[in-house]
Amino acid sequence: KMAASRRDARPRARAQAICRSVLRLGAWPVPALLLLGLFLGRPVGQTFSTACGALGITSTSLAEGTLSTLAGASADLGGHWASGVAREAAAAGKKKEPPVVTDVIVVKVLTPEGFSLRDKAEQVILPGLEGQLGVLRGHAAMVAPLDTGLLKYKRKGDWYPVVVYGGYASVDRNVVTVLTSALEKSDHLPSVQEMKAEMESATTALGAALKSSSPEGRTERLAATQRVKAVSAQLQAAAMIPKKR
Repeated sequence: KMAASRRDARPRARAQAICRSVLRLGAWPVPALLLLGLFLGRPVGQTFSTACGALGITSTSLAEGTLSTLAGASADLGGHWASGVAREAAAAGKKKEPPVVTDVIVVKVLTPEGFSLRDKAEQVILPGLEGQLGVLRGHAAMVAPLDTGLLKYKRKGDWYPVVVYGGYASVDRNVVTVLTSALEKSDHLPSVQEMKAEMESATTALGAALKSSSPEGRTERLAATQRVKAVSAQLQAAAMIPKKR
């Protein structure tokens, strides 16, 4: 009888151990039950009921434990998935981050020889007949006459000067087009000493033209005025260039 009792206790103990493993696994009760039945050589339902009864475990508490474990596993899986998606999105955002665009206006200057200047800018200031004309992105379409003077445009924080000799400017869809008879870029300007000497000569000529009473006086005054404006624009452009100061 004692030997038979020990033989009956062995399967019972093994069933209890396997049942504890089932509870620890929680999320995998079905494969564990199948292994339990095959290992003991008994009907799965009977063996499982006997072992759970010996441990004081009801089917309700087992189901609740399994569902709790499944919920926890699902939450962990969802958390890992969400964090993975967030990392991928952050990496994609860093890779595909668009560059900062600051040049938003196209500047074109044309002379009788063709395109003399084509560049991009953030802001353009034109020498209008009645003063300076400022142009920013989104400016309304317009056409305006230009005087001899300094055209300057700002690109990436730096100002670039150009001397234009009259003409017309049009603004349309963030494109500034200037038609002029001639222009001087900053790298083609004369030296500061030469410009100062030219300014003295132009001022003297203008004074003489204003005092003249000859029939050609009006033409001389106009030419002298344009000369003074041109030299003044050259000096302003030179002041904007470090090597010319």
